[in-house]
Amino acid sequence: MTSLDTCLDELQAAGFVVIPREVLGFTAEETAVVHGAQLAELDRRYDGWREDEAEAHVKKSLQGGFLGVQLLPELLALEFDARVETLARAIFTRLQGSPYHDEVLVWLERSNISFAQPLRARMAQGGALPHIDANPWAEHPMDVNRPYDKERWEPKVRVAGLHDIRPMEKDRPVQAFLALTDCAGGPNAGGMGCSRDRGFYEYLRTKTPPHGRNGHWGKLTRVYPKPGGQKLKSLSKEAQGAINDAHEKALEAIEYPPYRAGDVVVWLRETLHAGPKDNTSGVHSARMYLGMLPNNPLNRHAVGRQWAKLQDGKQAHGRACDRSEKVEGLDTLLTAGQRWRAGEFGAAAVAAGGGSSDPRAASDGQSSHGTSNNTVPRDIDLFDLPVGTTGLGFKNATAIVNLKVPLSDNLPAGTRTFVKLGEAPDDARFAETCSRLRAELGMTSTHAHIVWCSPTIDWAELAGRANPKWANGVRKRLAKAMSESSRQGQLPAFVTRAFEGIMVSEAPVQVLATTPGAGFELLRVLLFRKYLGIADTNGRNMMVSGLGADDGDGTGSSSADGPVTGVQILSVDENPSSTGQLAASAGPSLQTAQTIHSSVMGAVSAAITEHPEAVAGFIRALRGLELPLSVTVGGRLAAVHAVAPFDDTTLGVLDAGGQQPELKSLAEKLSSNPRRPVTGVKRKR
Repeated sequence: MTSLDTCLDELQAAGFVVIPREVLGFTAEETAVVHGAQLAELDRRYDGWREDEAEAHVKKSLQGGFLGVQLLPELLALEFDARVETLARAIFTRLQGSPYHDEVLVWLERSNISFAQPLRARMAQGGALPHIDANPWAEHPMDVNRPYDKERWEPKVRVAGLHDIRPMEKDRPVQAFLALTDCAGGPNAGGMGCSRDRGFYEYLRTKTPPHGRNGHWGKLTRVYPKPGGQKLKSLSKEAQGAINDAHEKALEAIEYPPYRAGDVVVWLRETLHAGPKDNTSGVHSARMYLGMLPNNPLNRHAVGRQWAKLQDGKQAHGRACDRSEKVEGLDTLLTAGQRWRAGEFGAAAVAAGGGSSDPRAASDGQSSHGTSNNTVPRDIDLFDLPVGTTGLGFKNATAIVNLKVPLSDNLPAGTRTFVKLGEAPDDARFAETCSRLRAELGMTSTHAHIVWCSPTIDWAELAGRANPKWANGVRKRLAKAMSESSRQGQLPAFVTRAFEGIMVSEAPVQVLATTPGAGFELLRVLLFRKYLGIADTNGRNMMVSGLGADDGDGTGSSSADGPVTGVQILSVDENPSSTGQLAASAGPSLQTAQTIHSSVMGAVSAAITEHPEAVAGFIRALRGLELPLSVTVGGRLAAVHAVAPFDDTTLGVLDAGGQQPELKSLAEKLSSNPRRPVTGVKRKR
């Protein structure tokens, strides 16, 4: 199967790429739900749109293909989907040449349909003319460290020539859409075309005067076969001819690729692109645009303006007639984290006329205007501490609390949760990714979520309730985290459903070692942690429940996937191992950190010899995971994945099964304690 890395290679080489739905995991069924919601919204808001003689206002509204709605719940669900965020991080990482671990802001896009004939002609709908969504003649490189100066660049009294040098209002390295219907490709199938002329943008920027820009067209740059304008007319006929030739070459290089529902089409900011020339496919071609923005001052101001307009009921993007929805219940449509990414944090500053909507400029709960910063939740606003709550550790701020507000569909208000503050944002995202990957593998997993908040709860005091010696350690940890935070006065809180169990280190050894299926479940956790390079694998970082249970008949029966068991073992405290830790645990042993009791590891060894087929299947499932860059950054896991127990040789031994000595030897190596001295060899002192 094509990998995401391969797709990003194509994006950089050609300027655009179609990412197959299998790469990101979207399905035609998911996109059909959004498309169905599109059509239902059309029926609700544009009565008679399918009829031969649709009313004039319907035609005017739908000529551009935009449905005038940005807040369809079905659309928002995919726009904020973790798979879209994963794609954004991968793209930003590739383009900037270093790992991108910050938040992905969201430009709330409109839903779009390219009508098929004959409805297309009745609506007088035309595809977007060839254009570039950037200004080649604006300041280069783009200044992303200051807000967009709307008063300067968009004065109420038009200034001649200003649009020629006007910069973009936001930093959008790529544009993308998720296809909601299949498209056969070609200029008349209702899809979009992109030019393969990768040098055209730089040619415009360095070899031509500004042209193709007009205040009526917004911020885009249109490209015609024979461009006009006073600046070009002042050139020699020879120079004009060369420019015309370059334009025609770039336009002729436009391709209209085929794609399927669930595929994602991505193109670079500087890529020349165009809408369909026609749609004779018989299918209304539908897509939803993905507004992925890196987190910087320019974009924070952009999404702040967006949110302020939403709250005021104004058109956030495009023509006024492209938007007529009433904004109600944003708190129920979007979670706190989603509202933050869409600009809620900056709307107050924009409304007040502030030059920056950067929440990092606030301190002690005060905004840059001296007013209370109500858009950043406090931990006390999110978490309710039941009577008797105590801290759970000596390092980070941790506790079992109840949610006061919903964080996601899987974490509604009232949910009993585990919360941790004090980890770096990268480590928190790593843990969130691990939780998602465990769920993909069918392992024990609890839904995880990250929410930024201002810490006001006395977490050190909670830790001191459990052990007075812990309080100072938690206090120092939070102080250090706050001093290093990229958002002044805020920390990321890692939140996950509470798991009802005990630490493996506290479980009765013989019960854990003899409960049917426990050894196999522990084996899966150990393999998972080693494959992802998770630090500090020990009995305190695994939780267990269901000990003493079996499949119900007392026999400990099994299936092709392993033994049937009531035991659940949850991997917790998942942080990435350092380079030194990975090197120290480079051997085949699954004991990569502290020693685990030999009787318990004996059960792990038995699981390998008794269920080799199931073990091989799980290792293949691990190898089949699409690991995000936050896990594989810098090639940190390449050496781990190349050797036992994840190599082909190990799989060959497991596939052979039976009573072969190689299988027994493999089980001993994987369950061994690498720190135990070999018999007969004296350890140097």
